[in-house]
Amino acid sequence: MTKPLVAREYRDDLESLADLVKNARPAAWAGYYPSANDLRELLTDPSVRKNTRVWQDVNREIVAYALVDAFNNLLFDVLPRIQHIAPDDEILAWGVQCIRQLNAQKGTNHTLDASCHDGDADRKAWLERAGFVRQPQETLKFVRPLDAEIPGPLLPEGFNLRAAHGLREADALAALHRAAFDSDYLTAERRLAWMEAPHYDPALDLVVVAPDGSLAASCFGAIDPQENARAGREEGTLDPIATHPHYRRRGLARACLLCGMQLLASRDMKFAVLSTSSENIAMQRTALAAGFYVDSIRVWYSKIV
Repeated sequence: MTKPLVAREYRDDLESLADLVKNARPAAWAGYYPSANDLRELLTDPSVRKNTRVWQDVNREIVAYALVDAFNNLLFDVLPRIQHIAPDDEILAWGVQCIRQLNAQKGTNHTLDASCHDGDADRKAWLERAGFVRQPQETLKFVRPLDAEIPGPLLPEGFNLRAAHGLREADALAALHRAAFDSDYLTAERRLAWMEAPHYDPALDLVVVAPDGSLAASCFGAIDPQENARAGREEGTLDPIATHPHYRRRGLARACLLCGMQLLASRDMKFAVLSTSSENIAMQRTALAAGFYVDSIRVWYSKIV
């Protein structure tokens, strides 16, 4: 008789979760959200750690996890070898419980959201059986080979492109992001967490400075050697790319992108990768004009709680 799995709270299990992500998915999907690096970033947030559960087998190996992030998204992975006893109902119940508690505390009416690779028929079927409804918004992953010519970045007169000034510029970078995306998510503390990650490369953290000295645009570039080794690839990411509303339509995002691509190529990366919403038409056009193509699509679902 198969022994049941045991659920417990998260206890600094990041490396075990990174291995789980690698072993739970097809190799080609290892870097898709949430990657091991995404989990590392997410779990710097105490509220996310509180909303994380792991499941262990009889040998105390972590075989599944589930968490609800700051955007109310249910994220989870399950090892294929335990599919016959997978804690599907517990995963769903955990997500629902997190949202119910949030709604009760704040007097809100948030839905529980989830997403998956568009080609993941099993995950889509699971979400639909669990009462999730597909939403029109999608996340597009763009890829650009770096062996093709990369044009030099061009900036309007008076604008300057440089690396961010380290931790002392975290407040200004977070404020730029909030203005660009009309979102209050990126606090200075969360921006600092990006900059304190083990693989952070200050030279890839790019900003465009306006003539008055304010930050007009930014592009967060990164190379994660561990993630590349797990997936057997050589790529760097170039997102998010943010442009302050006062400085749009001046080619600043394109300049950041081209500079980032040149830096990735100089570090022997073979591909540049970025993701953006299907609703962000301007970023899609910028990516396509820079030689990127759509590599994959992530679809989104919501469940009323």
